[in-house]
Amino acid sequence: MVLAIWGPLQKASTYDELIRLLGKFSGVHAAMRLALPWKLGKPGVMDALLVSSGVNEYECHERIGQACYPSIRAFIEAHLRLAGEFDHLNERTLQALVDAAHVQLRPYLSPGGQLMARLDAKIYKIKNV
Repeated sequence: MVLAIWGPLQKASTYDELIRLLGKFSGVHAAMRLALPWKLGKPGVMDALLVSSGVNEYECHERIGQACYPSIRAFIEAHLRLAGEFDHLNERTLQALVDAAHVQLRPYLSPGGQLMARLDAKIYKIKNV
């Protein structure tokens, strides 16, 4: 069996910035929901889950990746929808979030205006399932 999870959030600075911005504009609960996919990527968390579930033979390989979004707004909307938070924001709050993101995420824009986000993964190959 092979299992893939996102790597640690501290290596995904564009996502970390988005989570901080969401916390500022929509609250801690929304930010925590958005951060959930990275929780298993913290060092030792997945290892502990595997061992506690009886898995004692596995390999883990880290892969460095990158995601590309057509714009900062597309990046924000995609992740708010995935976290179930998009419908909780009114248009004024969403626009304020996007405006703040244009300042914070500017270093991650390509010359064509696309947002380039580092997104690492940990690939677990479980041997004794």
